[in-house]
Amino acid sequence: MSDFKNYFQEGIKSSRFHKIGLELELFLFHRASFQRVTYDEYQGLAHVLNRFLPLGWEGVYEKGLLLGAKKEGSTLTLEPGGQLEFSGAPHTCLHKVFNDLTRYLSELNSITNELDICPIALGYDPVSDHVPFIPKPRYTHMASYWRKHNPISLEMMLKTASIQVSLDYSSEEDMALKVSTVATLQPLVAALFQNSPIRKRRPSGFLGYRNHIWTQMESVRTGTPRFMRNPRFTFQDYVDYLLDAPMFFISQGDTFLDAHGKSFRSHYLADNKPSEFLHEAWVYHTSTIFPDVRVKQFIEIRGTDALPYDEIMAPAAFWTGILYEHSVLNKAAQIADSLSPNDWEHLQTVTPQSGMETLLKGKPIIGMIKDLLALSEEGLDLRHKANPTWDNESLFLKPTKRRLEQTDPVKRSLAQQLLSQWSELSQNKDQDLFLDGSRSVSPFS
Repeated sequence: MSDFKNYFQEGIKSSRFHKIGLELELFLFHRASFQRVTYDEYQGLAHVLNRFLPLGWEGVYEKGLLLGAKKEGSTLTLEPGGQLEFSGAPHTCLHKVFNDLTRYLSELNSITNELDICPIALGYDPVSDHVPFIPKPRYTHMASYWRKHNPISLEMMLKTASIQVSLDYSSEEDMALKVSTVATLQPLVAALFQNSPIRKRRPSGFLGYRNHIWTQMESVRTGTPRFMRNPRFTFQDYVDYLLDAPMFFISQGDTFLDAHGKSFRSHYLADNKPSEFLHEAWVYHTSTIFPDVRVKQFIEIRGTDALPYDEIMAPAAFWTGILYEHSVLNKAAQIADSLSPNDWEHLQTVTPQSGMETLLKGKPIIGMIKDLLALSEEGLDLRHKANPTWDNESLFLKPTKRRLEQTDPVKRSLAQQLLSQWSELSQNKDQDLFLDGSRSVSPFS
C-alpha cells in the first residue's frame, strides 16, 4: 500500500521548480467533405503523423502502427476517435509553453494545408454521426467496458476535445489545497470557456455539451468525488479512491486483458499475490480514472473545451495565476469555501446548459467568474515572468478579459457566438467554411 502512496509523494517538488504543462486536442476534418480524417484512409491520420517525422519528431509505434510522435519533451498522440493531441514539454513560464505550442501549430498548419485538412478547435464534434476508433488495443478494451457500463461514454471517447493543464505541488497539503480549490471552482471555469454547443449540425440545447456528457458518465470513475473538494484530503484518500475503482483492463506489458469489472484492490491485493507488472499497472490505472481534476505526480486539470487560437493559452494562464501564488491561492480557496455542496451540485448540473448566465443565489455567476479572472491576473503579475518585449504572463488572459467586458451576453460567450452565427447559415458548406475560419488554430486566420 505504501508504494501506491509513494508514487504521489515522489511528485512533490520545490516551488522553485514548479512547471506548467499544456495539452491540446483537435479534430481534423477534410475541407472538401468536412468528414473526420480517419486513420487508415489515403492521406489519413497515419500519413499526417508521418509528415511530422522529417521535422525532427520521432515516431511512436504500437504493433508496427505509427500512433504518435515525440520531440524535445513534447508528444503527439491520437485519442480514440483520431483527435490529435499535443502534449507540450512542461516549462517554468507560460511564454515558453506558448513558444512550443505555436511552433507545433505552425508545423501542423503547414502539413494540413498541403493535405487540404482543417484542424478544428471545439469541445464537441459538431457534424459527425459515426466516428471509427483508431487501431489501438487500449482503446478497444476501454470501448468494450463503456459499451457495457455507460454507452454515452463512447461519445466522450470519439467526439470530444479539450485543453488540459498540468501544474505541480510542493507538499501533500499544497496538493490538497490546490486540488480542492480547482475541483470546487471547476464548474465556473468550464462555463467561462464553453465551446461545444452543436451536435449533429443542430444546437444541442447546451452551451457546453462536452461538460454535459461528463455529468452523465459513470460516477465511480468520473466527476469530482466529494472528498476531493475538502482541502484536508490526503494522498491516502486518493489512493483508496483509486484502489476501489473498477479497472478497464489488466495490463501486462504490451498485453491488455479484460478486467471483468474488478477493482484494482480486488485483483492485485486481495490475495497478496505478487505481480511483476504491479507498478506499471498502477500507473496505467491512475490514467484511466477521469475526475475533473486528477492527481498524478502533478495535478492535471481537465475541464476545458478545446479553444480557438486567441484563447488557446487562457486556461493554462488562468490556473497558473490562481495556483502558483500562495496569497492568490488562499483568496481563491476562500471563494471555493463559500460554495456549499448544494451550490456546487447546482453549478455542476446547470452550467453546461446556461453557462455564465446561470443563477446562483439569485445572481448570474459571471460576477464570480470576473472576480476569479482578476485574481488570476493578480497572480500572474506577481510572478514577474516577462517575454523579450516585457509582456508578463497576464498577456494570455487579455482576449478572455476583453470578451467578458462585452455587455451583450452573446458576445461574451464563445458558445453563444457560435450558435448565433451557425443558425444564420442554412447550407452545410457555409457552416463548414464558418467552422474552418472561426474555430481555427492558425495565428494567421
